[in-house]
Formats: sequence, C-alpha cells, structure tokens
Amino acid sequence: HSYRPRGHRSVRKLNSLFLDSRVPRGARAVWPVLTSAGQLIWASGYPVAEEFAARAETRTGLLIAEENLLETPGEP
Repeated sequence: HSYRPRGHRSVRKLNSLFLDSRVPRGARAVWPVLTSAGQLIWASGYPVAEEFAARAETRTGLLIAEENLLETPGEP
C-alpha cells in the first residue's frame, strides 16, 4: 500500500515509511492500519492521508484511539 501522508509532497509506500522508522519486520504484518475501499487512509504512528485530513470546511470526522492491550500471563 502507498499513500501521501499529510504534510508530505509525494506518495510514499508504507514499507518505505517502516524502513525509515526502523519498524521491525515482524511487527509490520500486525501494524494497525485503516483502509477504505482498498485505499490506505492511516497507519499507526504516521499522519493521516492528505486527501482524508480535516480541513476548515470539514463538518464530520472520525477519531481513532489506540489502546495497548497487554497479555496477562497464562492467557492466550
């Protein structure tokens, strides 16, 4: 997947963002992302896609909140 993060001039592949940020390869497969109709809108730790960013004329939006879920010993 690729997208243009808000504030960036060019389209970036998510994998190259991961490489730049040194995200471990094993973490990439389970990295939280949001897509719509196959289009990448947001990835955890990165700006929203420019075409989905809120603007002065925006009247509705979506708030994304992340929670860390820690595994309790003995639970799957």
